[in-house]
Amino acid sequence: MSSGILINTTWPWLAVSPDAIACDPQAGNGVVEVKCPFKCRNQSLSLAVDKLLFMERCINGFQLKKAHAYYYQMQFQCLVTGFEWADFVAWTPTEMFVERVAHQSDFVEQQLEKLKDFYSRGLWEIEAWTLGLC
Repeated sequence: MSSGILINTTWPWLAVSPDAIACDPQAGNGVVEVKCPFKCRNQSLSLAVDKLLFMERCINGFQLKKAHAYYYQMQFQCLVTGFEWADFVAWTPTEMFVERVAHQSDFVEQQLEKLKDFYSRGLWEIEAWTLGLC
């Protein structure tokens, strides 16, 4: 199921736009985020994973790096939608990789505090600049 922009009702300045909403009979609904890395347009993900900044090799093949912005993006998509998981999809013409990422509420709460601070300071700076106070 496709989706558009979804706005958080508690923090209306926080919005997400997942590529799709997935329905899993066992796990319920989740979000889907698809990436098509241009660096891999002529090769498989397996061969190009070392060139990609968002993936790393692991025991089972490869995985999304938890320190990468795509991981943060999917965590906040779960927060805004209220879903408990997100499917990360990396696609090339020769290969597709899917990783189910569980929502980590502790991680998101920690990051949310930083976002709230950034948002409130950013608004003050814009308002001060608009009023000629800077």
